Amino acid sequence: MASSVVTLQRYVRGWLTRKQLALEQQREVAMERQRIQEKLLKAKAKNKKSKDVKEKREDEKDKKKNGWFKAKLLRKISSQV
Repeated sequence: MASSVVTLQRYVRGWLTRKQLALEQQREVAMERQRIQEKLLKAKAKNKKSKDVKEKREDEKDKKKNGWFKAKLLRKISSQV
């Protein structure tokens, strides 16, 4: 009977160890996914910010062009009078 108890103890210890390792691996995978998600969110925020800056620059250029065309048109009209 003693040998069967020892065998059972080994079996239980092995099972517990495997279970513990599996849980650790799951935690590591979850943490890695979380890190990746955080990186993606940061990249999206950075991309959005740079996109907003780019759109703002383009708007300013358009305003300058429109102002230039209006001034040119006004000069033309005023020179005709």
